[in-house]
Amino acid sequence: MFQLNADLPVVPGTPSAWLDDACLWRHLRARDYAVPAAVAAVRETYTWRQSFGVDGLMAAVSAAAPAAFTGALSASDDANVQLVHAVSASGKQFVRGACAARRPILVMRPGRGVVEFKDSPANILQLVYSLERAMAAMPFGVEKLTLLIDFVGYSRRVSPSFAMQRTTLTILQHHYPERLGLAVMWAAPRLFHVAFKAIRPFIDPVTAGKIVFLYPDVAADTARMAALFEEGALLTDFGGSDGWTYSNSAYFGVAGGGGVLPMHMRSGAAQVGE
Repeated sequence: MFQLNADLPVVPGTPSAWLDDACLWRHLRARDYAVPAAVAAVRETYTWRQSFGVDGLMAAVSAAAPAAFTGALSASDDANVQLVHAVSASGKQFVRGACAARRPILVMRPGRGVVEFKDSPANILQLVYSLERAMAAMPFGVEKLTLLIDFVGYSRRVSPSFAMQRTTLTILQHHYPERLGLAVMWAAPRLFHVAFKAIRPFIDPVTAGKIVFLYPDVAADTARMAALFEEGALLTDFGGSDGWTYSNSAYFGVAGGGGVLPMHMRSGAAQVGE
């Protein structure tokens, strides 16, 4: 750890504040505690965060929260914020509630995707925003999220290309290591299994071990869902009692948490940018 700290100094109030001790440990674990490999991985992710503009995206979405709540987002607002709002309007991806292990739940509904955004870079903006928002919702002592992918309505018409799937997987595995606690594939159709077979060789074995396929018409699977997610934290679509309905104003508005910043940006948010 001392070697990592020496190689990668952290400057408070700048994007490097993302690199705290917990972040270093995650990269070390992901690289089997090989320091050179961990240092290289952290440098790569730091460069990626800078070029992608992760902190800038989060700051812009947060700043737009008051307008989002009233539905007053305008053409003059940040272009990336507009894209995130546009691709999110169908309710295909959002952070809501926590699982029984207290991990924030990132819900993905690829069946609600819009054809015009099928392979758009807007999907990657939305993914990164969602991952950062899930991490911002983690209580003390929790550093992983639970992914709940609902395949109801999934079809070839809206399914992402292999290239888009690879990009998504790369971001998850390389730039957010040790952040996935569990991935639940809910009601996955045969079509997805074909796609999953193609992408499976690129999934890290440890990550693959966290993926479970559950089906609403299998009693044992619904019982497992009940064990994994407390009823009050699970949407009614999955057998829970949370009747919340997605809307951009409810999700991106101040009351819905749209103004929340990642932890490393909170103490000096005005100074943090890309």
